[in-house]
Amino acid sequence: MKNRCNLNALSNITLSLLIITGVLMYSCKKKEPENILPTCTLTSPTDGESLYNNGTCTVSVSAEDEDGSVSEVRISINGVGMSSLSSFPYNYTWEIAGIDPGTYTILASAYDDDGGSTDHSIEVIIDETPMPLIDTRDNTTYSTVYIGGKLWMSENLAYDYGSSTYVYNSNVANKTPYGYLYTWNDACDVCTEGWHLLSKGEWEEAIEALGGSSVAGGYMKTTGTAYWDSPNYNASNTSGFNAYPGGKRINYGYYFIDMGQKAYFWTSSTDYLDEKHSVVLSYDTDDATFLEQYDIYALSVRCMKDY
Repeated sequence: MKNRCNLNALSNITLSLLIITGVLMYSCKKKEPENILPTCTLTSPTDGESLYNNGTCTVSVSAEDEDGSVSEVRISINGVGMSSLSSFPYNYTWEIAGIDPGTYTILASAYDDDGGSTDHSIEVIIDETPMPLIDTRDNTTYSTVYIGGKLWMSENLAYDYGSSTYVYNSNVANKTPYGYLYTWNDACDVCTEGWHLLSKGEWEEAIEALGGSSVAGGYMKTTGTAYWDSPNYNASNTSGFNAYPGGKRINYGYYFIDMGQKAYFWTSSTDYLDEKHSVVLSYDTDDATFLEQYDIYALSVRCMKDY
């Protein structure tokens, strides 16, 4: 009986030693570090950027892996795989000439050497490439631009409409780049066939598409101070509108004001007092504001394609 007890005690001791040994071995075993996922950022184009459907677009991705290496970067557009890149720089040339206008989702996926991955996606807007406007009345060609999905002239109209067509200070040299100044009645009729003078509502839609009235002026003004007076506040011309400070003619044409400081554009709209609405951009702000004008004043004109 005594020997059996001793054997049982020895067995228990042996079992305990085995358990302790196993615990020690498990606790001493080195744990594998958790994989850190790679970084992945689409750097070009930018989210929300508008592109014309001509030429190519370079899709660029920044990808790094802190605890290893990036093994692959995949690029897809609207769910269709376009490229697999295995080495830096992670650039893909996207052929956009002639593709359908619309919104496209670009997705980049970076994979590391442990199989981990990170995604980043953006949306870009593809617009129809604007065709120049050729005014067949005098064969003048005007550049154009899409703003808010509508096609605009991106130059001031410079068609001689007769006795109520003016250049600033009656100096023909001011026709370039400011164009002519027109009274409101003429402005409503002066656009070439298939184009029209914008209403206040159409201007409001465009200004909203450019971020609102508090910033749209900066996006529409040409840059620098060659034409605009300093400081030409926040002028970037990112819209491609190409606004120049052509001033206006007032008081039955006795004098002209504001060249270098303000750009005035007629709308086709009137208010309840029959005053005519205009859009004003200024050298000292990035606002785009509406201001009533007398119809005998002469302002610049931009035309929009009929839709």
